[in-house]
Amino acid sequence: MKILQHRSTHMCRVVMRREQVLKVCANHRITSEMELKEHQGKENAYVWSAMDCADGVAKRETLCIRFKTKDQAKRFFDQFNEAKQINGSNQQ
Repeated sequence: MKILQHRSTHMCRVVMRREQVLKVCANHRITSEMELKEHQGKENAYVWSAMDCADGVAKRETLCIRFKTKDQAKRFFDQFNEAKQINGSNQQ
């Protein structure tokens, strides 16, 4: 999973591909309304809801990601929230 930032608009989005077939399984813009929540109280897993366009059409999806370590999860959480702030300031 990657958080990418557009070079000219500076908008951030999440993109994820399946490992072996490289098919896009998550592709959505990070909005200020999104909220990462711990998945079932685990410190290394998060869930959130987004309008995802991985299949070519936008539809509401609930996504979950689990990391091997708490440090990796914390880094993702911080970067995701930083991207929310960047996108929020770009929309104003």
